[in-house]
Amino acid sequence: MRRALAAYQRDDLAAAHRLCRAALTADPDHFEALHLLAVVMTRLGQFEDALAAYDRALALRPDDVQALSNRGALLEDLRRYAESLAS
Repeated sequence: MRRALAAYQRDDLAAAHRLCRAALTADPDHFEALHLLAVVMTRLGQFEDALAAYDRALALRPDDVQALSNRGALLEDLRRYAESLAS
């Protein structure tokens, strides 16, 4: 995950996406990989896939403040205000 995060921080979204997917192949319940993947997919404009990744991450850690906040911000950007508020 360090490599995926480093790729994201240098704005190499393709590499970050690939590395998160690789981490999830090894461990489908890897919270950090799911969360970062959702962030990356949001930046790539893959909004529905990002929401699905946030939902999978939050199924593992339902009270994670950062994931909830990021999911809510995405929903707000999509003008899904009631869902955003709930998130």
